[in-house]
Amino acid sequence: MNKLNILVVHCYHYEFPLRATTRDYIYSFKRYSGHNCYYLNLFFYSVPSYIKKLKWDLVIFTDLFVMERWNPQGFKKMVEKAQPLKNIAAVKVLVPQDEYIYTDELCD
Repeated sequence: MNKLNILVVHCYHYEFPLRATTRDYIYSFKRYSGHNCYYLNLFFYSVPSYIKKLKWDLVIFTDLFVMERWNPQGFKKMVEKAQPLKNIAAVKVLVPQDEYIYTDELCD
């Protein structure tokens, strides 16, 4: 089986060190998938130029990315920072939590 290249996008900034449950969740993709998983925290970093040059099979926007929608201005900034990922030719998934809140922002 060929390993997929998976980019896991989040914007976690609430506490360090990470709580065990948060750490286990974020790194569960790498730990349990058996694929090549790479992580991008858009709260602290922009999308590096080399990300756009690599071949990605899957981009996962975790609930730790979309939870920023509780702060609409902050979420708008995160979405703007994520724009370079839009043109990556990969399957993209969004894993929201509390999807009934700010649904228009999730759809956008």
